[in-house]
Amino acid sequence: MNLLRRDFNMTFKLNKQNFQTLKEKEDGFTLLELLLVVGVGAILLLAGIGTYSLVTEGNNVNEANRMVAQIKNKVQNLYQGQTTYGAANADLTAALVNAGVFPNTMLNQAGDPVHPWNDDVVVRAQVDEFEIEFVDLPQEACIQLARLDFADDPDYVSVTVAGTAYAGVTPSIADANDDCAGDDEITWRFF
Repeated sequence: MNLLRRDFNMTFKLNKQNFQTLKEKEDGFTLLELLLVVGVGAILLLAGIGTYSLVTEGNNVNEANRMVAQIKNKVQNLYQGQTTYGAANADLTAALVNAGVFPNTMLNQAGDPVHPWNDDVVVRAQVDEFEIEFVDLPQEACIQLARLDFADDPDYVSVTVAGTAYAGVTPSIADANDDCAGDDEITWRFF
């Protein structure tokens, strides 16, 4: 019996030592640690997505600003020496596309000019002036683009935001916000 007891005690001690050794050798993370890492990762991902959205919107507004200036300059160069841009409300867009006024980056797959939010850009004659219109802008972009300051541009006539014209001035933030609340179209008029 002593021998049996001794074997049992020895086996039990060995198993206990093996278990402790095995436990000490275990590597890895606990479930709580894994959840913490996943949670922090999710927070960082959401912050990155939010930042990306803000940066993209700002880039689109800057691109739209460049588009207006580029279209204005190219239309003026194309019509230089002529007494008129055409009859009132005559759509010049197709003729300007054919003349190469819009680079490929401004054209959709159908060959129509679009702004950075992928909706129509229309250019119309107004006898001795012309208009550049951006259709269906997001409200945030509408507010920012309505406030583009062309006051130093001698060719600038007016900006019309959703039907409200501002001749020779830049709309206030409150006015732009009110105007852009519904119909988000902006039309710039130049000589």
